[in-house]
Amino acid sequence: MRLSANLMRMLKASRQCCPWLAFYLVGYLHLNGISLAIAGAILVLMLVLSQRGSDRPRESRNVVTSEELPSWVLDPDTQRAEWVNAILRQLWPHIEQYLRKALSEIESDPELIHRLSSYHVRSLRFPTVDLGRIPPKLSGIRCHKAVRRDETVLDLSVQYHGDMHIQVEASLDFLPAGWPPVTAAIKNLSFDGCLRYKNALLW
Repeated sequence: MRLSANLMRMLKASRQCCPWLAFYLVGYLHLNGISLAIAGAILVLMLVLSQRGSDRPRESRNVVTSEELPSWVLDPDTQRAEWVNAILRQLWPHIEQYLRKALSEIESDPELIHRLSSYHVRSLRFPTVDLGRIPPKLSGIRCHKAVRRDETVLDLSVQYHGDMHIQVEASLDFLPAGWPPVTAAIKNLSFDGCLRYKNALLW
């Protein structure tokens, strides 16, 4: 690897010295004006080519920033959480089923419908509930030293770049008859953050 780098430096240096060597040979050999013109053309050509070579952008190297590294690499007190991620991958489809059931109960909740009526909302529906195939990921877990014996404090480094799609439809009272309901959706949610979990007795 070092030999090839040195060879490239020698070739680059020789390319820069060739035009001046050509002028030296013209004077040393007492050549005529035609030979001098040819040497000048060679000089200009070599200078243009060397300038183009120096203007070429260097190949960008893959530099990994600190934001892309997991938290357990940056902080020695943070532990890996691959076992938690394995559990999340298994539970993710079941969490989607539970969420669908919970949202269907919200649609038929009479107390909620009564509260929404004060905001001119007749009904609320969730026609699409899809959490996608990508679950959240924990890049590290850090356990703090407890101040009290009955206290546990955990910092969870959470990353989520998912393909979820949750759609909600609301029928409003002030809309004319025959108008479609107002629709909103959450798609391709993405966030990075630290979630602090604190477990302590309430008394």
